[in-house]
Amino acid sequence: IFILLFAEREGVSYIWTIDLAEANILRYCSVGFMTFAFLANLVREIIKDMEDEQGDRLHGARTLPIVLGFKAAKGFCYVLLGILLLALLYWSICDIQVRWAMANKMYVRLILSLPICYFIYRIYQATTKEHYHIISQQLKLYMIAGLLYLPFYYIS
Repeated sequence: IFILLFAEREGVSYIWTIDLAEANILRYCSVGFMTFAFLANLVREIIKDMEDEQGDRLHGARTLPIVLGFKAAKGFCYVLLGILLLALLYWSICDIQVRWAMANKMYVRLILSLPICYFIYRIYQATTKEHYHIISQQLKLYMIAGLLYLPFYYIS
């Protein structure tokens, strides 16, 4: 968020002078999208580290699965996904704008929140390199769904 505020400081300061409510919505949305991107990407990176554990170990890399073990790495993924799920549910329940359409809330609940339960289950079941590879690819599609929410949010 600091990069955004720094890079767009003139535009952001202009919004603050025009309409305080719009500025708060901009801040709320920016933090929401950045949190989603950060948490989803961090989980995917941990999954990719679990997928390539043998190669990382050969090269002396100190990744989370190598340093703490697979059980702890999976546990950390569960925590991150849980935080993401709670944030998305909070986002869909709280009306940050009166104009929020039900379709908008359903996108967050069905397309973005529901798959998190699936990912937790898949990570729990994963035991092989192929399992982690599939989860990593699915997380990539999930992150695209998160990006596609941006124009959906704007339209509704």
